[in-house]
Amino acid sequence: MATPVKTAQGTWRIQIEVKGLRDSATLPTKREAAEWGVKRAAQLLACAGGREAEVRTLAQALQRYGQEVSSTKRG
Repeated sequence: MATPVKTAQGTWRIQIEVKGLRDSATLPTKREAAEWGVKRAAQLLACAGGREAEVRTLAQALQRYGQEVSSTKRG
């Protein structure tokens, strides 16, 4: 995991590398930079593994479960 570094302008810069794929960003707060780093690392990992289309949110999974599984159960 990358560590955010404070710049001379007072913003926070973070650089990440996952399986040879690199990305960086400059954000106003350290917390935003750390959160961005975690999210972007997950995206790069999925992209590097060829599973970019499989990245889903919990809300999407629950909605799909409700449509496909719960509809077949008794009320």
